[in-house]
Amino acid sequence: MVRTVTDREIKNAMFSMGDDKSPGPDGYTAAFFKEAWEIVGDDIIKAIRELSLRDERLLKELNHTIIALIPKIKSPSRVNDYRPISCCNVLFKCISKIIANRIKQSLKILGYGDDSSSFATIAICDNLGPYLNHMLLRMSFIPFCYGLSILSVLLFEEGRLPVKYLGVPLVSSRLMIRDCKELIEKVQNRDVPLRGNMSWGWRKILQLRPIVREFIWHKIGNGMRTSLWFDTWCEAGPLANHVSSRDIHRSGLNSKSMVIDIVHDGNWIWPQELLEKYPILNSYTLQISNECDRLEWRLHDGTVKQFSVSQVWSSIRPRDVKVDWYDMVWFPANIPRHAINLWLIIKRKLKTQDRICSWDISNSLASTCPLCEAIPDSHEHLFFMCPFSNDVWNHMKRLAGLDRVSHDIYAIIAYFDVNARRRSSHIVIAKLVVAASAYFIWQERNWRLFKKTKRTVNQVIECIYSAVRLKLLSCFFKRSKEGVHYARMWKLPETIFR
Repeated sequence: MVRTVTDREIKNAMFSMGDDKSPGPDGYTAAFFKEAWEIVGDDIIKAIRELSLRDERLLKELNHTIIALIPKIKSPSRVNDYRPISCCNVLFKCISKIIANRIKQSLKILGYGDDSSSFATIAICDNLGPYLNHMLLRMSFIPFCYGLSILSVLLFEEGRLPVKYLGVPLVSSRLMIRDCKELIEKVQNRDVPLRGNMSWGWRKILQLRPIVREFIWHKIGNGMRTSLWFDTWCEAGPLANHVSSRDIHRSGLNSKSMVIDIVHDGNWIWPQELLEKYPILNSYTLQISNECDRLEWRLHDGTVKQFSVSQVWSSIRPRDVKVDWYDMVWFPANIPRHAINLWLIIKRKLKTQDRICSWDISNSLASTCPLCEAIPDSHEHLFFMCPFSNDVWNHMKRLAGLDRVSHDIYAIIAYFDVNARRRSSHIVIAKLVVAASAYFIWQERNWRLFKKTKRTVNQVIECIYSAVRLKLLSCFFKRSKEGVHYARMWKLPETIFR
């Protein structure tokens, strides 16, 4: 396995590859190297022999791959109709072939017999990791004595690779709790950082504790695991917020008292001193059972919800009145970057020249709109009163069925107040077109201002059309006369209709 690579071994590995195999990032297939072996053969041999003598990793350039999409069906029309593969460099495949051939010969010596021919089908693989994993999996079919011989040489544990991913070992069988034991112990033994060494993330998490604690309730069972004073088990919240620590100790209880400590024979018996000073305590009595206390995530209206991260966020996030344009911007089929840009436009938060002219003391920024070079740009001017953006919008609004709509972005948004929640093909396409038009016009403005590059009106229109069409290919609509009309207009396949 560690002997020097010979010239014949390299040539045999190269010529054993199929001519029709996929090329690497450089575009050359194995057929090129075979046909030009008299010219490039010596260089190939020198390169591979040099790499075999290196104690370092492979060159980054040699380990590069190119991602190619292979159709799964005859006429693919959606992204998920393709299967991505990683095309490796031919030299990388040649090295993999040499190593695979040597392992195959070693298995014959160990007595694996003719069955080792099955390795020929995976001799050239995308990388060596899956190959070695396959070899380890096959060990279960090798006679016990030969398996031990292989394990003693490779120093592997049977059925797993000496590699971890996200702290968990790679195993050939289903992941068991014992495989995650080391990771679990590390998490459990991890100390919370001291206050002076806390990261920003830890500080933010700790700041959430008083907010989250309002929703964590202890449902009383036998009362043995619920703190009488500091846990929320009654409507008043933690009783420590109402009863002073001095009164707690005077009554004969302490800060570590549990609910079970004041329950005797199923009856709640509060110390007389506390009842005289806090008579409301007598109303905090619950039925005691033999079940264990358990935690619940309870909303402020008393509704009990199943605990989840999404439920926590839904409970603690700040809420406000839903704005009229919400469904215009944040609809399910939106393109995120376009939606965020449209949201900034509605909030008038884009850094247009009319807003930042007072910041620029040196007057280094352009004083006129980069699109029309006539007047300073603003939200109203860019979307879509500028002659350049107006030409773009006049073309795109016909494709969106918005011929009668004004060219003012805020009038366009107001137009959708009533129909924005509809999910018809017309409304979805119209909302996508408005957001995409605003996004690419803002992009063109910035490119002209900062990159000093220009696109024509038709080029910007093509960018908008392509972005919207690509998004529509992932949508589904009900078949209708209107839907068929827009499908033809946007050159969409029949598969978009349910």
